[in-house]
Amino acid sequence: MITNKGNRYISYGEADDCFQQSTRQEDTLVIWFDGANSKIAYNHTEESFHSEFRARQLVYLLRFTSKNNPGNEHTMQNCFVEVSNSTFVSNERLRTAVRQLRRLLNGLNPELDVISTSRSPYPNGYYYNKKVPYMIICRSEEASLLCQ
Repeated sequence: MITNKGNRYISYGEADDCFQQSTRQEDTLVIWFDGANSKIAYNHTEESFHSEFRARQLVYLLRFTSKNNPGNEHTMQNCFVEVSNSTFVSNERLRTAVRQLRRLLNGLNPELDVISTSRSPYPNGYYYNKKVPYMIICRSEEASLLCQ
């Protein structure tokens, strides 16, 4: 399990409990990372990402971005598995992907504002504003994939 406080190994049962609605931590984004079956939950609502790259994109934004270090078309290229051989993701492609991710998050809670757009004097891009704590549950062998 990966949180904003660090990483730790947990059993499958404990991981499953973290994601179940009855034992879910309040006001915390919980991501169940499982390839194309990845899903996200917030309080009493749960949604499927319907794609690994959307889940990977949110994980990247949560873990590695800030107002001073926003994700942009160069730094987020690893989130786009379908263009992994390319060294560049177009800004339009990134905007579309972030718009889809925002739509997914709005489905969880219309008040949930997790991704902000950075403005001058910082570079253009998207970052996690740290308003909501997060928990990412993944297999131990996938943890290294989420560090890219």
